[in-house]
Amino acid sequence: MPYLFSWRSPANVAQLEHDIDRLRSELIKLRRQLTNKTGYASRLEVLLRERLARIDELNGQLEQSRLKIQRLGLENAVLAAMIAAPPRSDFAAQSDVCWPSAQTVPGA
Repeated sequence: MPYLFSWRSPANVAQLEHDIDRLRSELIKLRRQLTNKTGYASRLEVLLRERLARIDELNGQLEQSRLKIQRLGLENAVLAAMIAAPPRSDFAAQSDVCWPSAQTVPGA
């Protein structure tokens, strides 16, 4: 009996089955690649989040250090001004009251 449709010939059917098997294999391979790349992307996202959290933590420490340096600078300026300032005259007078010199002590 002759075939009514040429695509149903045994050679064509075998070729189609071969093509289907090849495409199934290709699909399996592509799905595996997609799964691997999706997993890789997920790991990269986790690493990125961890890195950003660490950067935020370090920026916080840096800001605290900057504030501490600023406070120490102000404290340094105040202390330097205190050291550089000449003694007040009333302080000298008060020190004579507390610690009289030999000239002010009667009978000395």
